[in-house]
Amino acid sequence: SHFVDQRPFFVLPCRSSPPAVPITSVSMTYDGNCVCVSALDSSVRLLDKSSGELLNMYRGITSTKYKVESIVSNSDAEILCGSEDGQIVAWDMVEGNVLQAWKGHTSVVCSLSYHPRACFMVSGSVDGYIGVWSDALE
Repeated sequence: SHFVDQRPFFVLPCRSSPPAVPITSVSMTYDGNCVCVSALDSSVRLLDKSSGELLNMYRGITSTKYKVESIVSNSDAEILCGSEDGQIVAWDMVEGNVLQAWKGHTSVVCSLSYHPRACFMVSGSVDGYIGVWSDALE
């Protein structure tokens, strides 16, 4: 029998909000310098990958009971996240202001994926539908 060490090789110190809140999603920026984190306190955080320093916090979604996914756009300029109210919200990564909100689902938007080159994304929801959002953030 083989033993597999399942500990992470590096633990990012999440210094953004003691006490810790349950994290539901993590993703990397395309440049690899930051980590985008969704949590069950209805927030999305942008952390420096090396230090864990909080660079920005984004509000405007509801996430208290379900896993909602946060992602970074292919330009590394926007943060996007699903919400328990069926919306998808996009923020300017640096300024933190809401750029756009899409409403098309009738329940929790729990999964998002942004195309690596083109300006469109797909979303998955508890409502059983997959959304295809063309011309997203153009």
